[in-house]
Amino acid sequence: MTGPAPDQARDAGWEAHRAAIAHLEACGEAMYTEEETGVEVESPAVGPYCGCSDCDIREVLAVAWPILLDDAAGTVERGGHPGAAALLRAEITRLRQVLAVVPATTH
Repeated sequence: MTGPAPDQARDAGWEAHRAAIAHLEACGEAMYTEEETGVEVESPAVGPYCGCSDCDIREVLAVAWPILLDDAAGTVERGGHPGAAALLRAEITRLRQVLAVVPATTH
């Protein structure tokens, strides 16, 4: 996957993709450091992270979804629907609040 050319407008899909990759790498690094050293490391994960597909999907959505919602809100607002844009931005806020209190249980 290649990113947008420097003269192109923001590409939220690319931005979400890059953010998700960076986040998964950070989650994996924290997990492997803890496994190798036995020292508990604070993970950037929004929930318990073991590297399985379920954890990866949860983490990708936690990082990418707010970026994509923000892009959608901008598109809707430019289309003349400020009320709908406000609802999308409220969903971003709600999502971040929910993710901040994910229960610390394994799946």
